[in-house]
Amino acid sequence: MNKIEEYKSEKDGLDVLHDVPRYAQEGWEAITEGDRERLKWTGVFFRKQTPGCFMMRIRIPNGISNAAQIRAIAKISEEFGKGFADITTRQQIQL
Repeated sequence: MNKIEEYKSEKDGLDVLHDVPRYAQEGWEAITEGDRERLKWTGVFFRKQTPGCFMMRIRIPNGISNAAQIRAIAKISEEFGKGFADITTRQQIQL
C-alpha cells in the first residue's frame, strides 16, 4: 500500500476539517504529512515552494457563477489571497 492509501485508511479525508482550528493555533508546521494530503480533499493544497501559504481550489460547477458569488470570491482573494485569483483551464478558481 502506498503512502496516500495509508493516509486514506487511517482517517477519513474530510475529518481533517475538525483539525483546522487547532492547526490555525499551532501554525502550519504542525500539520502532519497525512493531514496535508487530506486537506486536498477539501480543496486546500500545501505548496512546498511557498511554505506557510496554501493554494485553495474553488469548484465552479459547469463554470457557471453569478455576480454575488464572484464578488464573494474576490473579497476572499483580497483578504487571504494577495488579491489574485486564477481561472483554470477547467473553469475553476484558484486562490
